[in-house]
Order: sequence, then C-alpha cells, then structure tokens
Amino acid sequence: MEPSNDESYNNVIRAKANISVPVKVQPRINANGANAYCYGEPTIAKKDTSNSTYQNPEEGFMLVQNICIEIPIGFSVDVDVQEACIECCTPNNVD
Repeated sequence: MEPSNDESYNNVIRAKANISVPVKVQPRINANGANAYCYGEPTIAKKDTSNSTYQNPEEGFMLVQNICIEIPIGFSVDVDVQEACIECCTPNNVD
C-alpha cells in the first residue's frame, strides 16, 4: 500500500550487510615452438687475441651474426565464482 502524501516519517532504519563471494583463479600459460632467424648482415672480424682459448690467435677470423629468437607465449585464466554469502547485521534506528 502506498503511503499518502500527508503522512510524516520520523525514523529511518538502516541495515548493513556483509557480502562475500569466494573466487577461484587458475592461471594457464602456454608456450609454443620457438622461432629463430638472422637479422642484419653477417660480419667478419679479427679474432680477439686477448682470449686465451684460441690455439693460434694470429690465424683465422670470427664470423658475427645477429639472431632473434621468438617464443610465442599465451596467458589465460580460468575463474570460478562460488556461491555468495550474505550476512545481514542488526538494523539501526537513526533519527
């Protein structure tokens, strides 16, 4: 029933509630096959004579090539929202 316009209301009742919803999150990561490719031109350089691993540093050369390695990675997540819990508190009268 709708209140008439001439009625007055002296009190306001407020009630608080706590709402909680458990959420389970399961991350997934997928890595696909790697790709490698050369970029830029190869260069030829003298051997590094300061490196003692060379048997005869006066002979030979070094071939230098820049490469790029790509690894496609996919990220996803499974989300499972559980049943909500609602806890009502005692109403309070406020004037």
